[in-house]
Amino acid sequence: MTEFFNFDFPPFNLLTPSERDKFSEALDIGYFQEGEVLIEPNKDIQSLFILIKGIVHETQDGETLNVHGEHDVFGARWLIEGKRSSTFTVVEEALIYLLPAALFEDILKQNEDFHSFFFKSIRDKVNMTPARASSYTASPLLATPVQKVVPHPLSIAASAPMSDAARLMRDHATTSILVTDRQNEVCGLITSSKLRDSALIDGIPAQTPVGDVCLIDLIGVNQQDPMSHAMITMVKHKINRVVVRDGDHITGVLELTDLLSFLSNHSYLLFLQVERAQNLSELKDVVSGINDLVCLLHDSGTSIAIITRLVSEVNQRVFTKLTHFIAPKGMMENTCLIIMGSEGRREQVLRTDQDNALIIRDGYDVDTVRAFGQKFSEVLDSFGFPPCPGHMMVSNPDWCMSLSEYKRKIFQWINQPDENSMIGLSAFVDAVSACGDKNLLREAKEYFHQVLSDHDGFYAMFAAPIVSFDTPLGMFHRLKVEKGEHEGEMDLKKGGIFTIVHGARVLAIKHKIHTTNTLRRISALAEAGVLDKRFGEDLIDAFEFLRGLKLKASFNADGEFKGATNFVRIKSLHKLEKDLLKDSLQLVKEFKNVVSHHFNLGHF
Repeated sequence: MTEFFNFDFPPFNLLTPSERDKFSEALDIGYFQEGEVLIEPNKDIQSLFILIKGIVHETQDGETLNVHGEHDVFGARWLIEGKRSSTFTVVEEALIYLLPAALFEDILKQNEDFHSFFFKSIRDKVNMTPARASSYTASPLLATPVQKVVPHPLSIAASAPMSDAARLMRDHATTSILVTDRQNEVCGLITSSKLRDSALIDGIPAQTPVGDVCLIDLIGVNQQDPMSHAMITMVKHKINRVVVRDGDHITGVLELTDLLSFLSNHSYLLFLQVERAQNLSELKDVVSGINDLVCLLHDSGTSIAIITRLVSEVNQRVFTKLTHFIAPKGMMENTCLIIMGSEGRREQVLRTDQDNALIIRDGYDVDTVRAFGQKFSEVLDSFGFPPCPGHMMVSNPDWCMSLSEYKRKIFQWINQPDENSMIGLSAFVDAVSACGDKNLLREAKEYFHQVLSDHDGFYAMFAAPIVSFDTPLGMFHRLKVEKGEHEGEMDLKKGGIFTIVHGARVLAIKHKIHTTNTLRRISALAEAGVLDKRFGEDLIDAFEFLRGLKLKASFNADGEFKGATNFVRIKSLHKLEKDLLKDSLQLVKEFKNVVSHHFNLGHF
């Protein structure tokens, strides 16, 4: 009967072939009736238990700690740590695999990965799920450290003539060379375009020292940074190369051509096509490939954090490019296009509804800008970004106003709060500038903090929505699912993601943390001592896991995009995912309690 044991799931997928053979030979199956006690406090056990069918309750001092169901493993911590304080009782007749304790302990000693599994964090365990099995030991392309890709650098003395630099570039088929001072420290960078402009446009003689014309304000990345960071840096600053640093020292140059040759899959280069788009049709083609990119990255094992950063950069470049295509001349110098919600937090993965706004300089023609806003929203809709159900977008005059009008709205949000005010304020505090005059958004946010400083009682009302949704984790650590239209499914956004996002948001505002990204907010709160550091790390892991499940639910088994959704069918999850979901929701519960206590939400 043991030939049917499934070794595909953690931790048993970590066993070597010979260990699996020993495991199969020693494995037995036991039948237990309702009421039988499998494990008692302070008594040795002879087996590791792997539940095939039935239900087992774990209790301590009369309180039920956990309910074990199909595929659950228990007894491991009993054998590893010697903890013998709980009672395990069969409450529904059960079939259970029994692995001899001696063999289990032998495997623990021989297989370090198998042993460490029982102590891993959510982040570690999620990387061991079957969905990532094919890439478990492979480093995704975008996660590869820059130092493994950057070529050996060329350098030239600052005193050398420009002509020598040109010859060196020609002989080595490169477009950039590091420039060094008398101490052989890098002091600049000379590029082929800089040489060309210096000689042909500025008329500088070829014998002029390179140090007189080289670039000295250099944008760089650390050699340990992932390739994704180098890629994002190039796109963000519209440059074709970055210097590579080891601490305070520059050790090389990563060219765009190096990055392109490394990333052989065209999908990874999607965001570069935004800059090349010459019209709306070409820009729309770029947007249509975003979901394919997301699926490819997720399947390759790339973390949600990296995916969202890349998608956010692509989307922001799309919004900026679209603005330049359709905005009337002079408009962008007098306005600021802001993106809000998950886009503003840099947490957007799949295209959802539009969340954007325009701040207009006082005195500039509002009607002209609102005409642009209408066109902007229509084009985004045609690109696959549907209108916001709450109409928080630039086509709505309430979100396309002068700076003075925004200040009046902010004052009203804080001093006359209602449900709509709370929704609008939540979107606004997550806003970042996409293009235009960033100072307009900066001034609006400064005014927000200035008004808020005199309204301590406001925070409780702003924080209250986190207690509006129940965390779908019931008694005995059981997952709670929807009924009706979403029978058997769980709403991950209402059940966990929203609580983490909004809780981090309101705590960050209270403690004057100005970043908009949820992960950074949590890290900053832990650094400031508002959250326990270990709890903060676990909460980040839980947030990333919940977002990963949400993303997975948007694609079918063949990797085809079904549509963005907040719902996951619980029966589609394997055992480890269910366990991680329970652990994540437990952390959500604890975080909800932290925020509730912080803002005294007991009366809400």
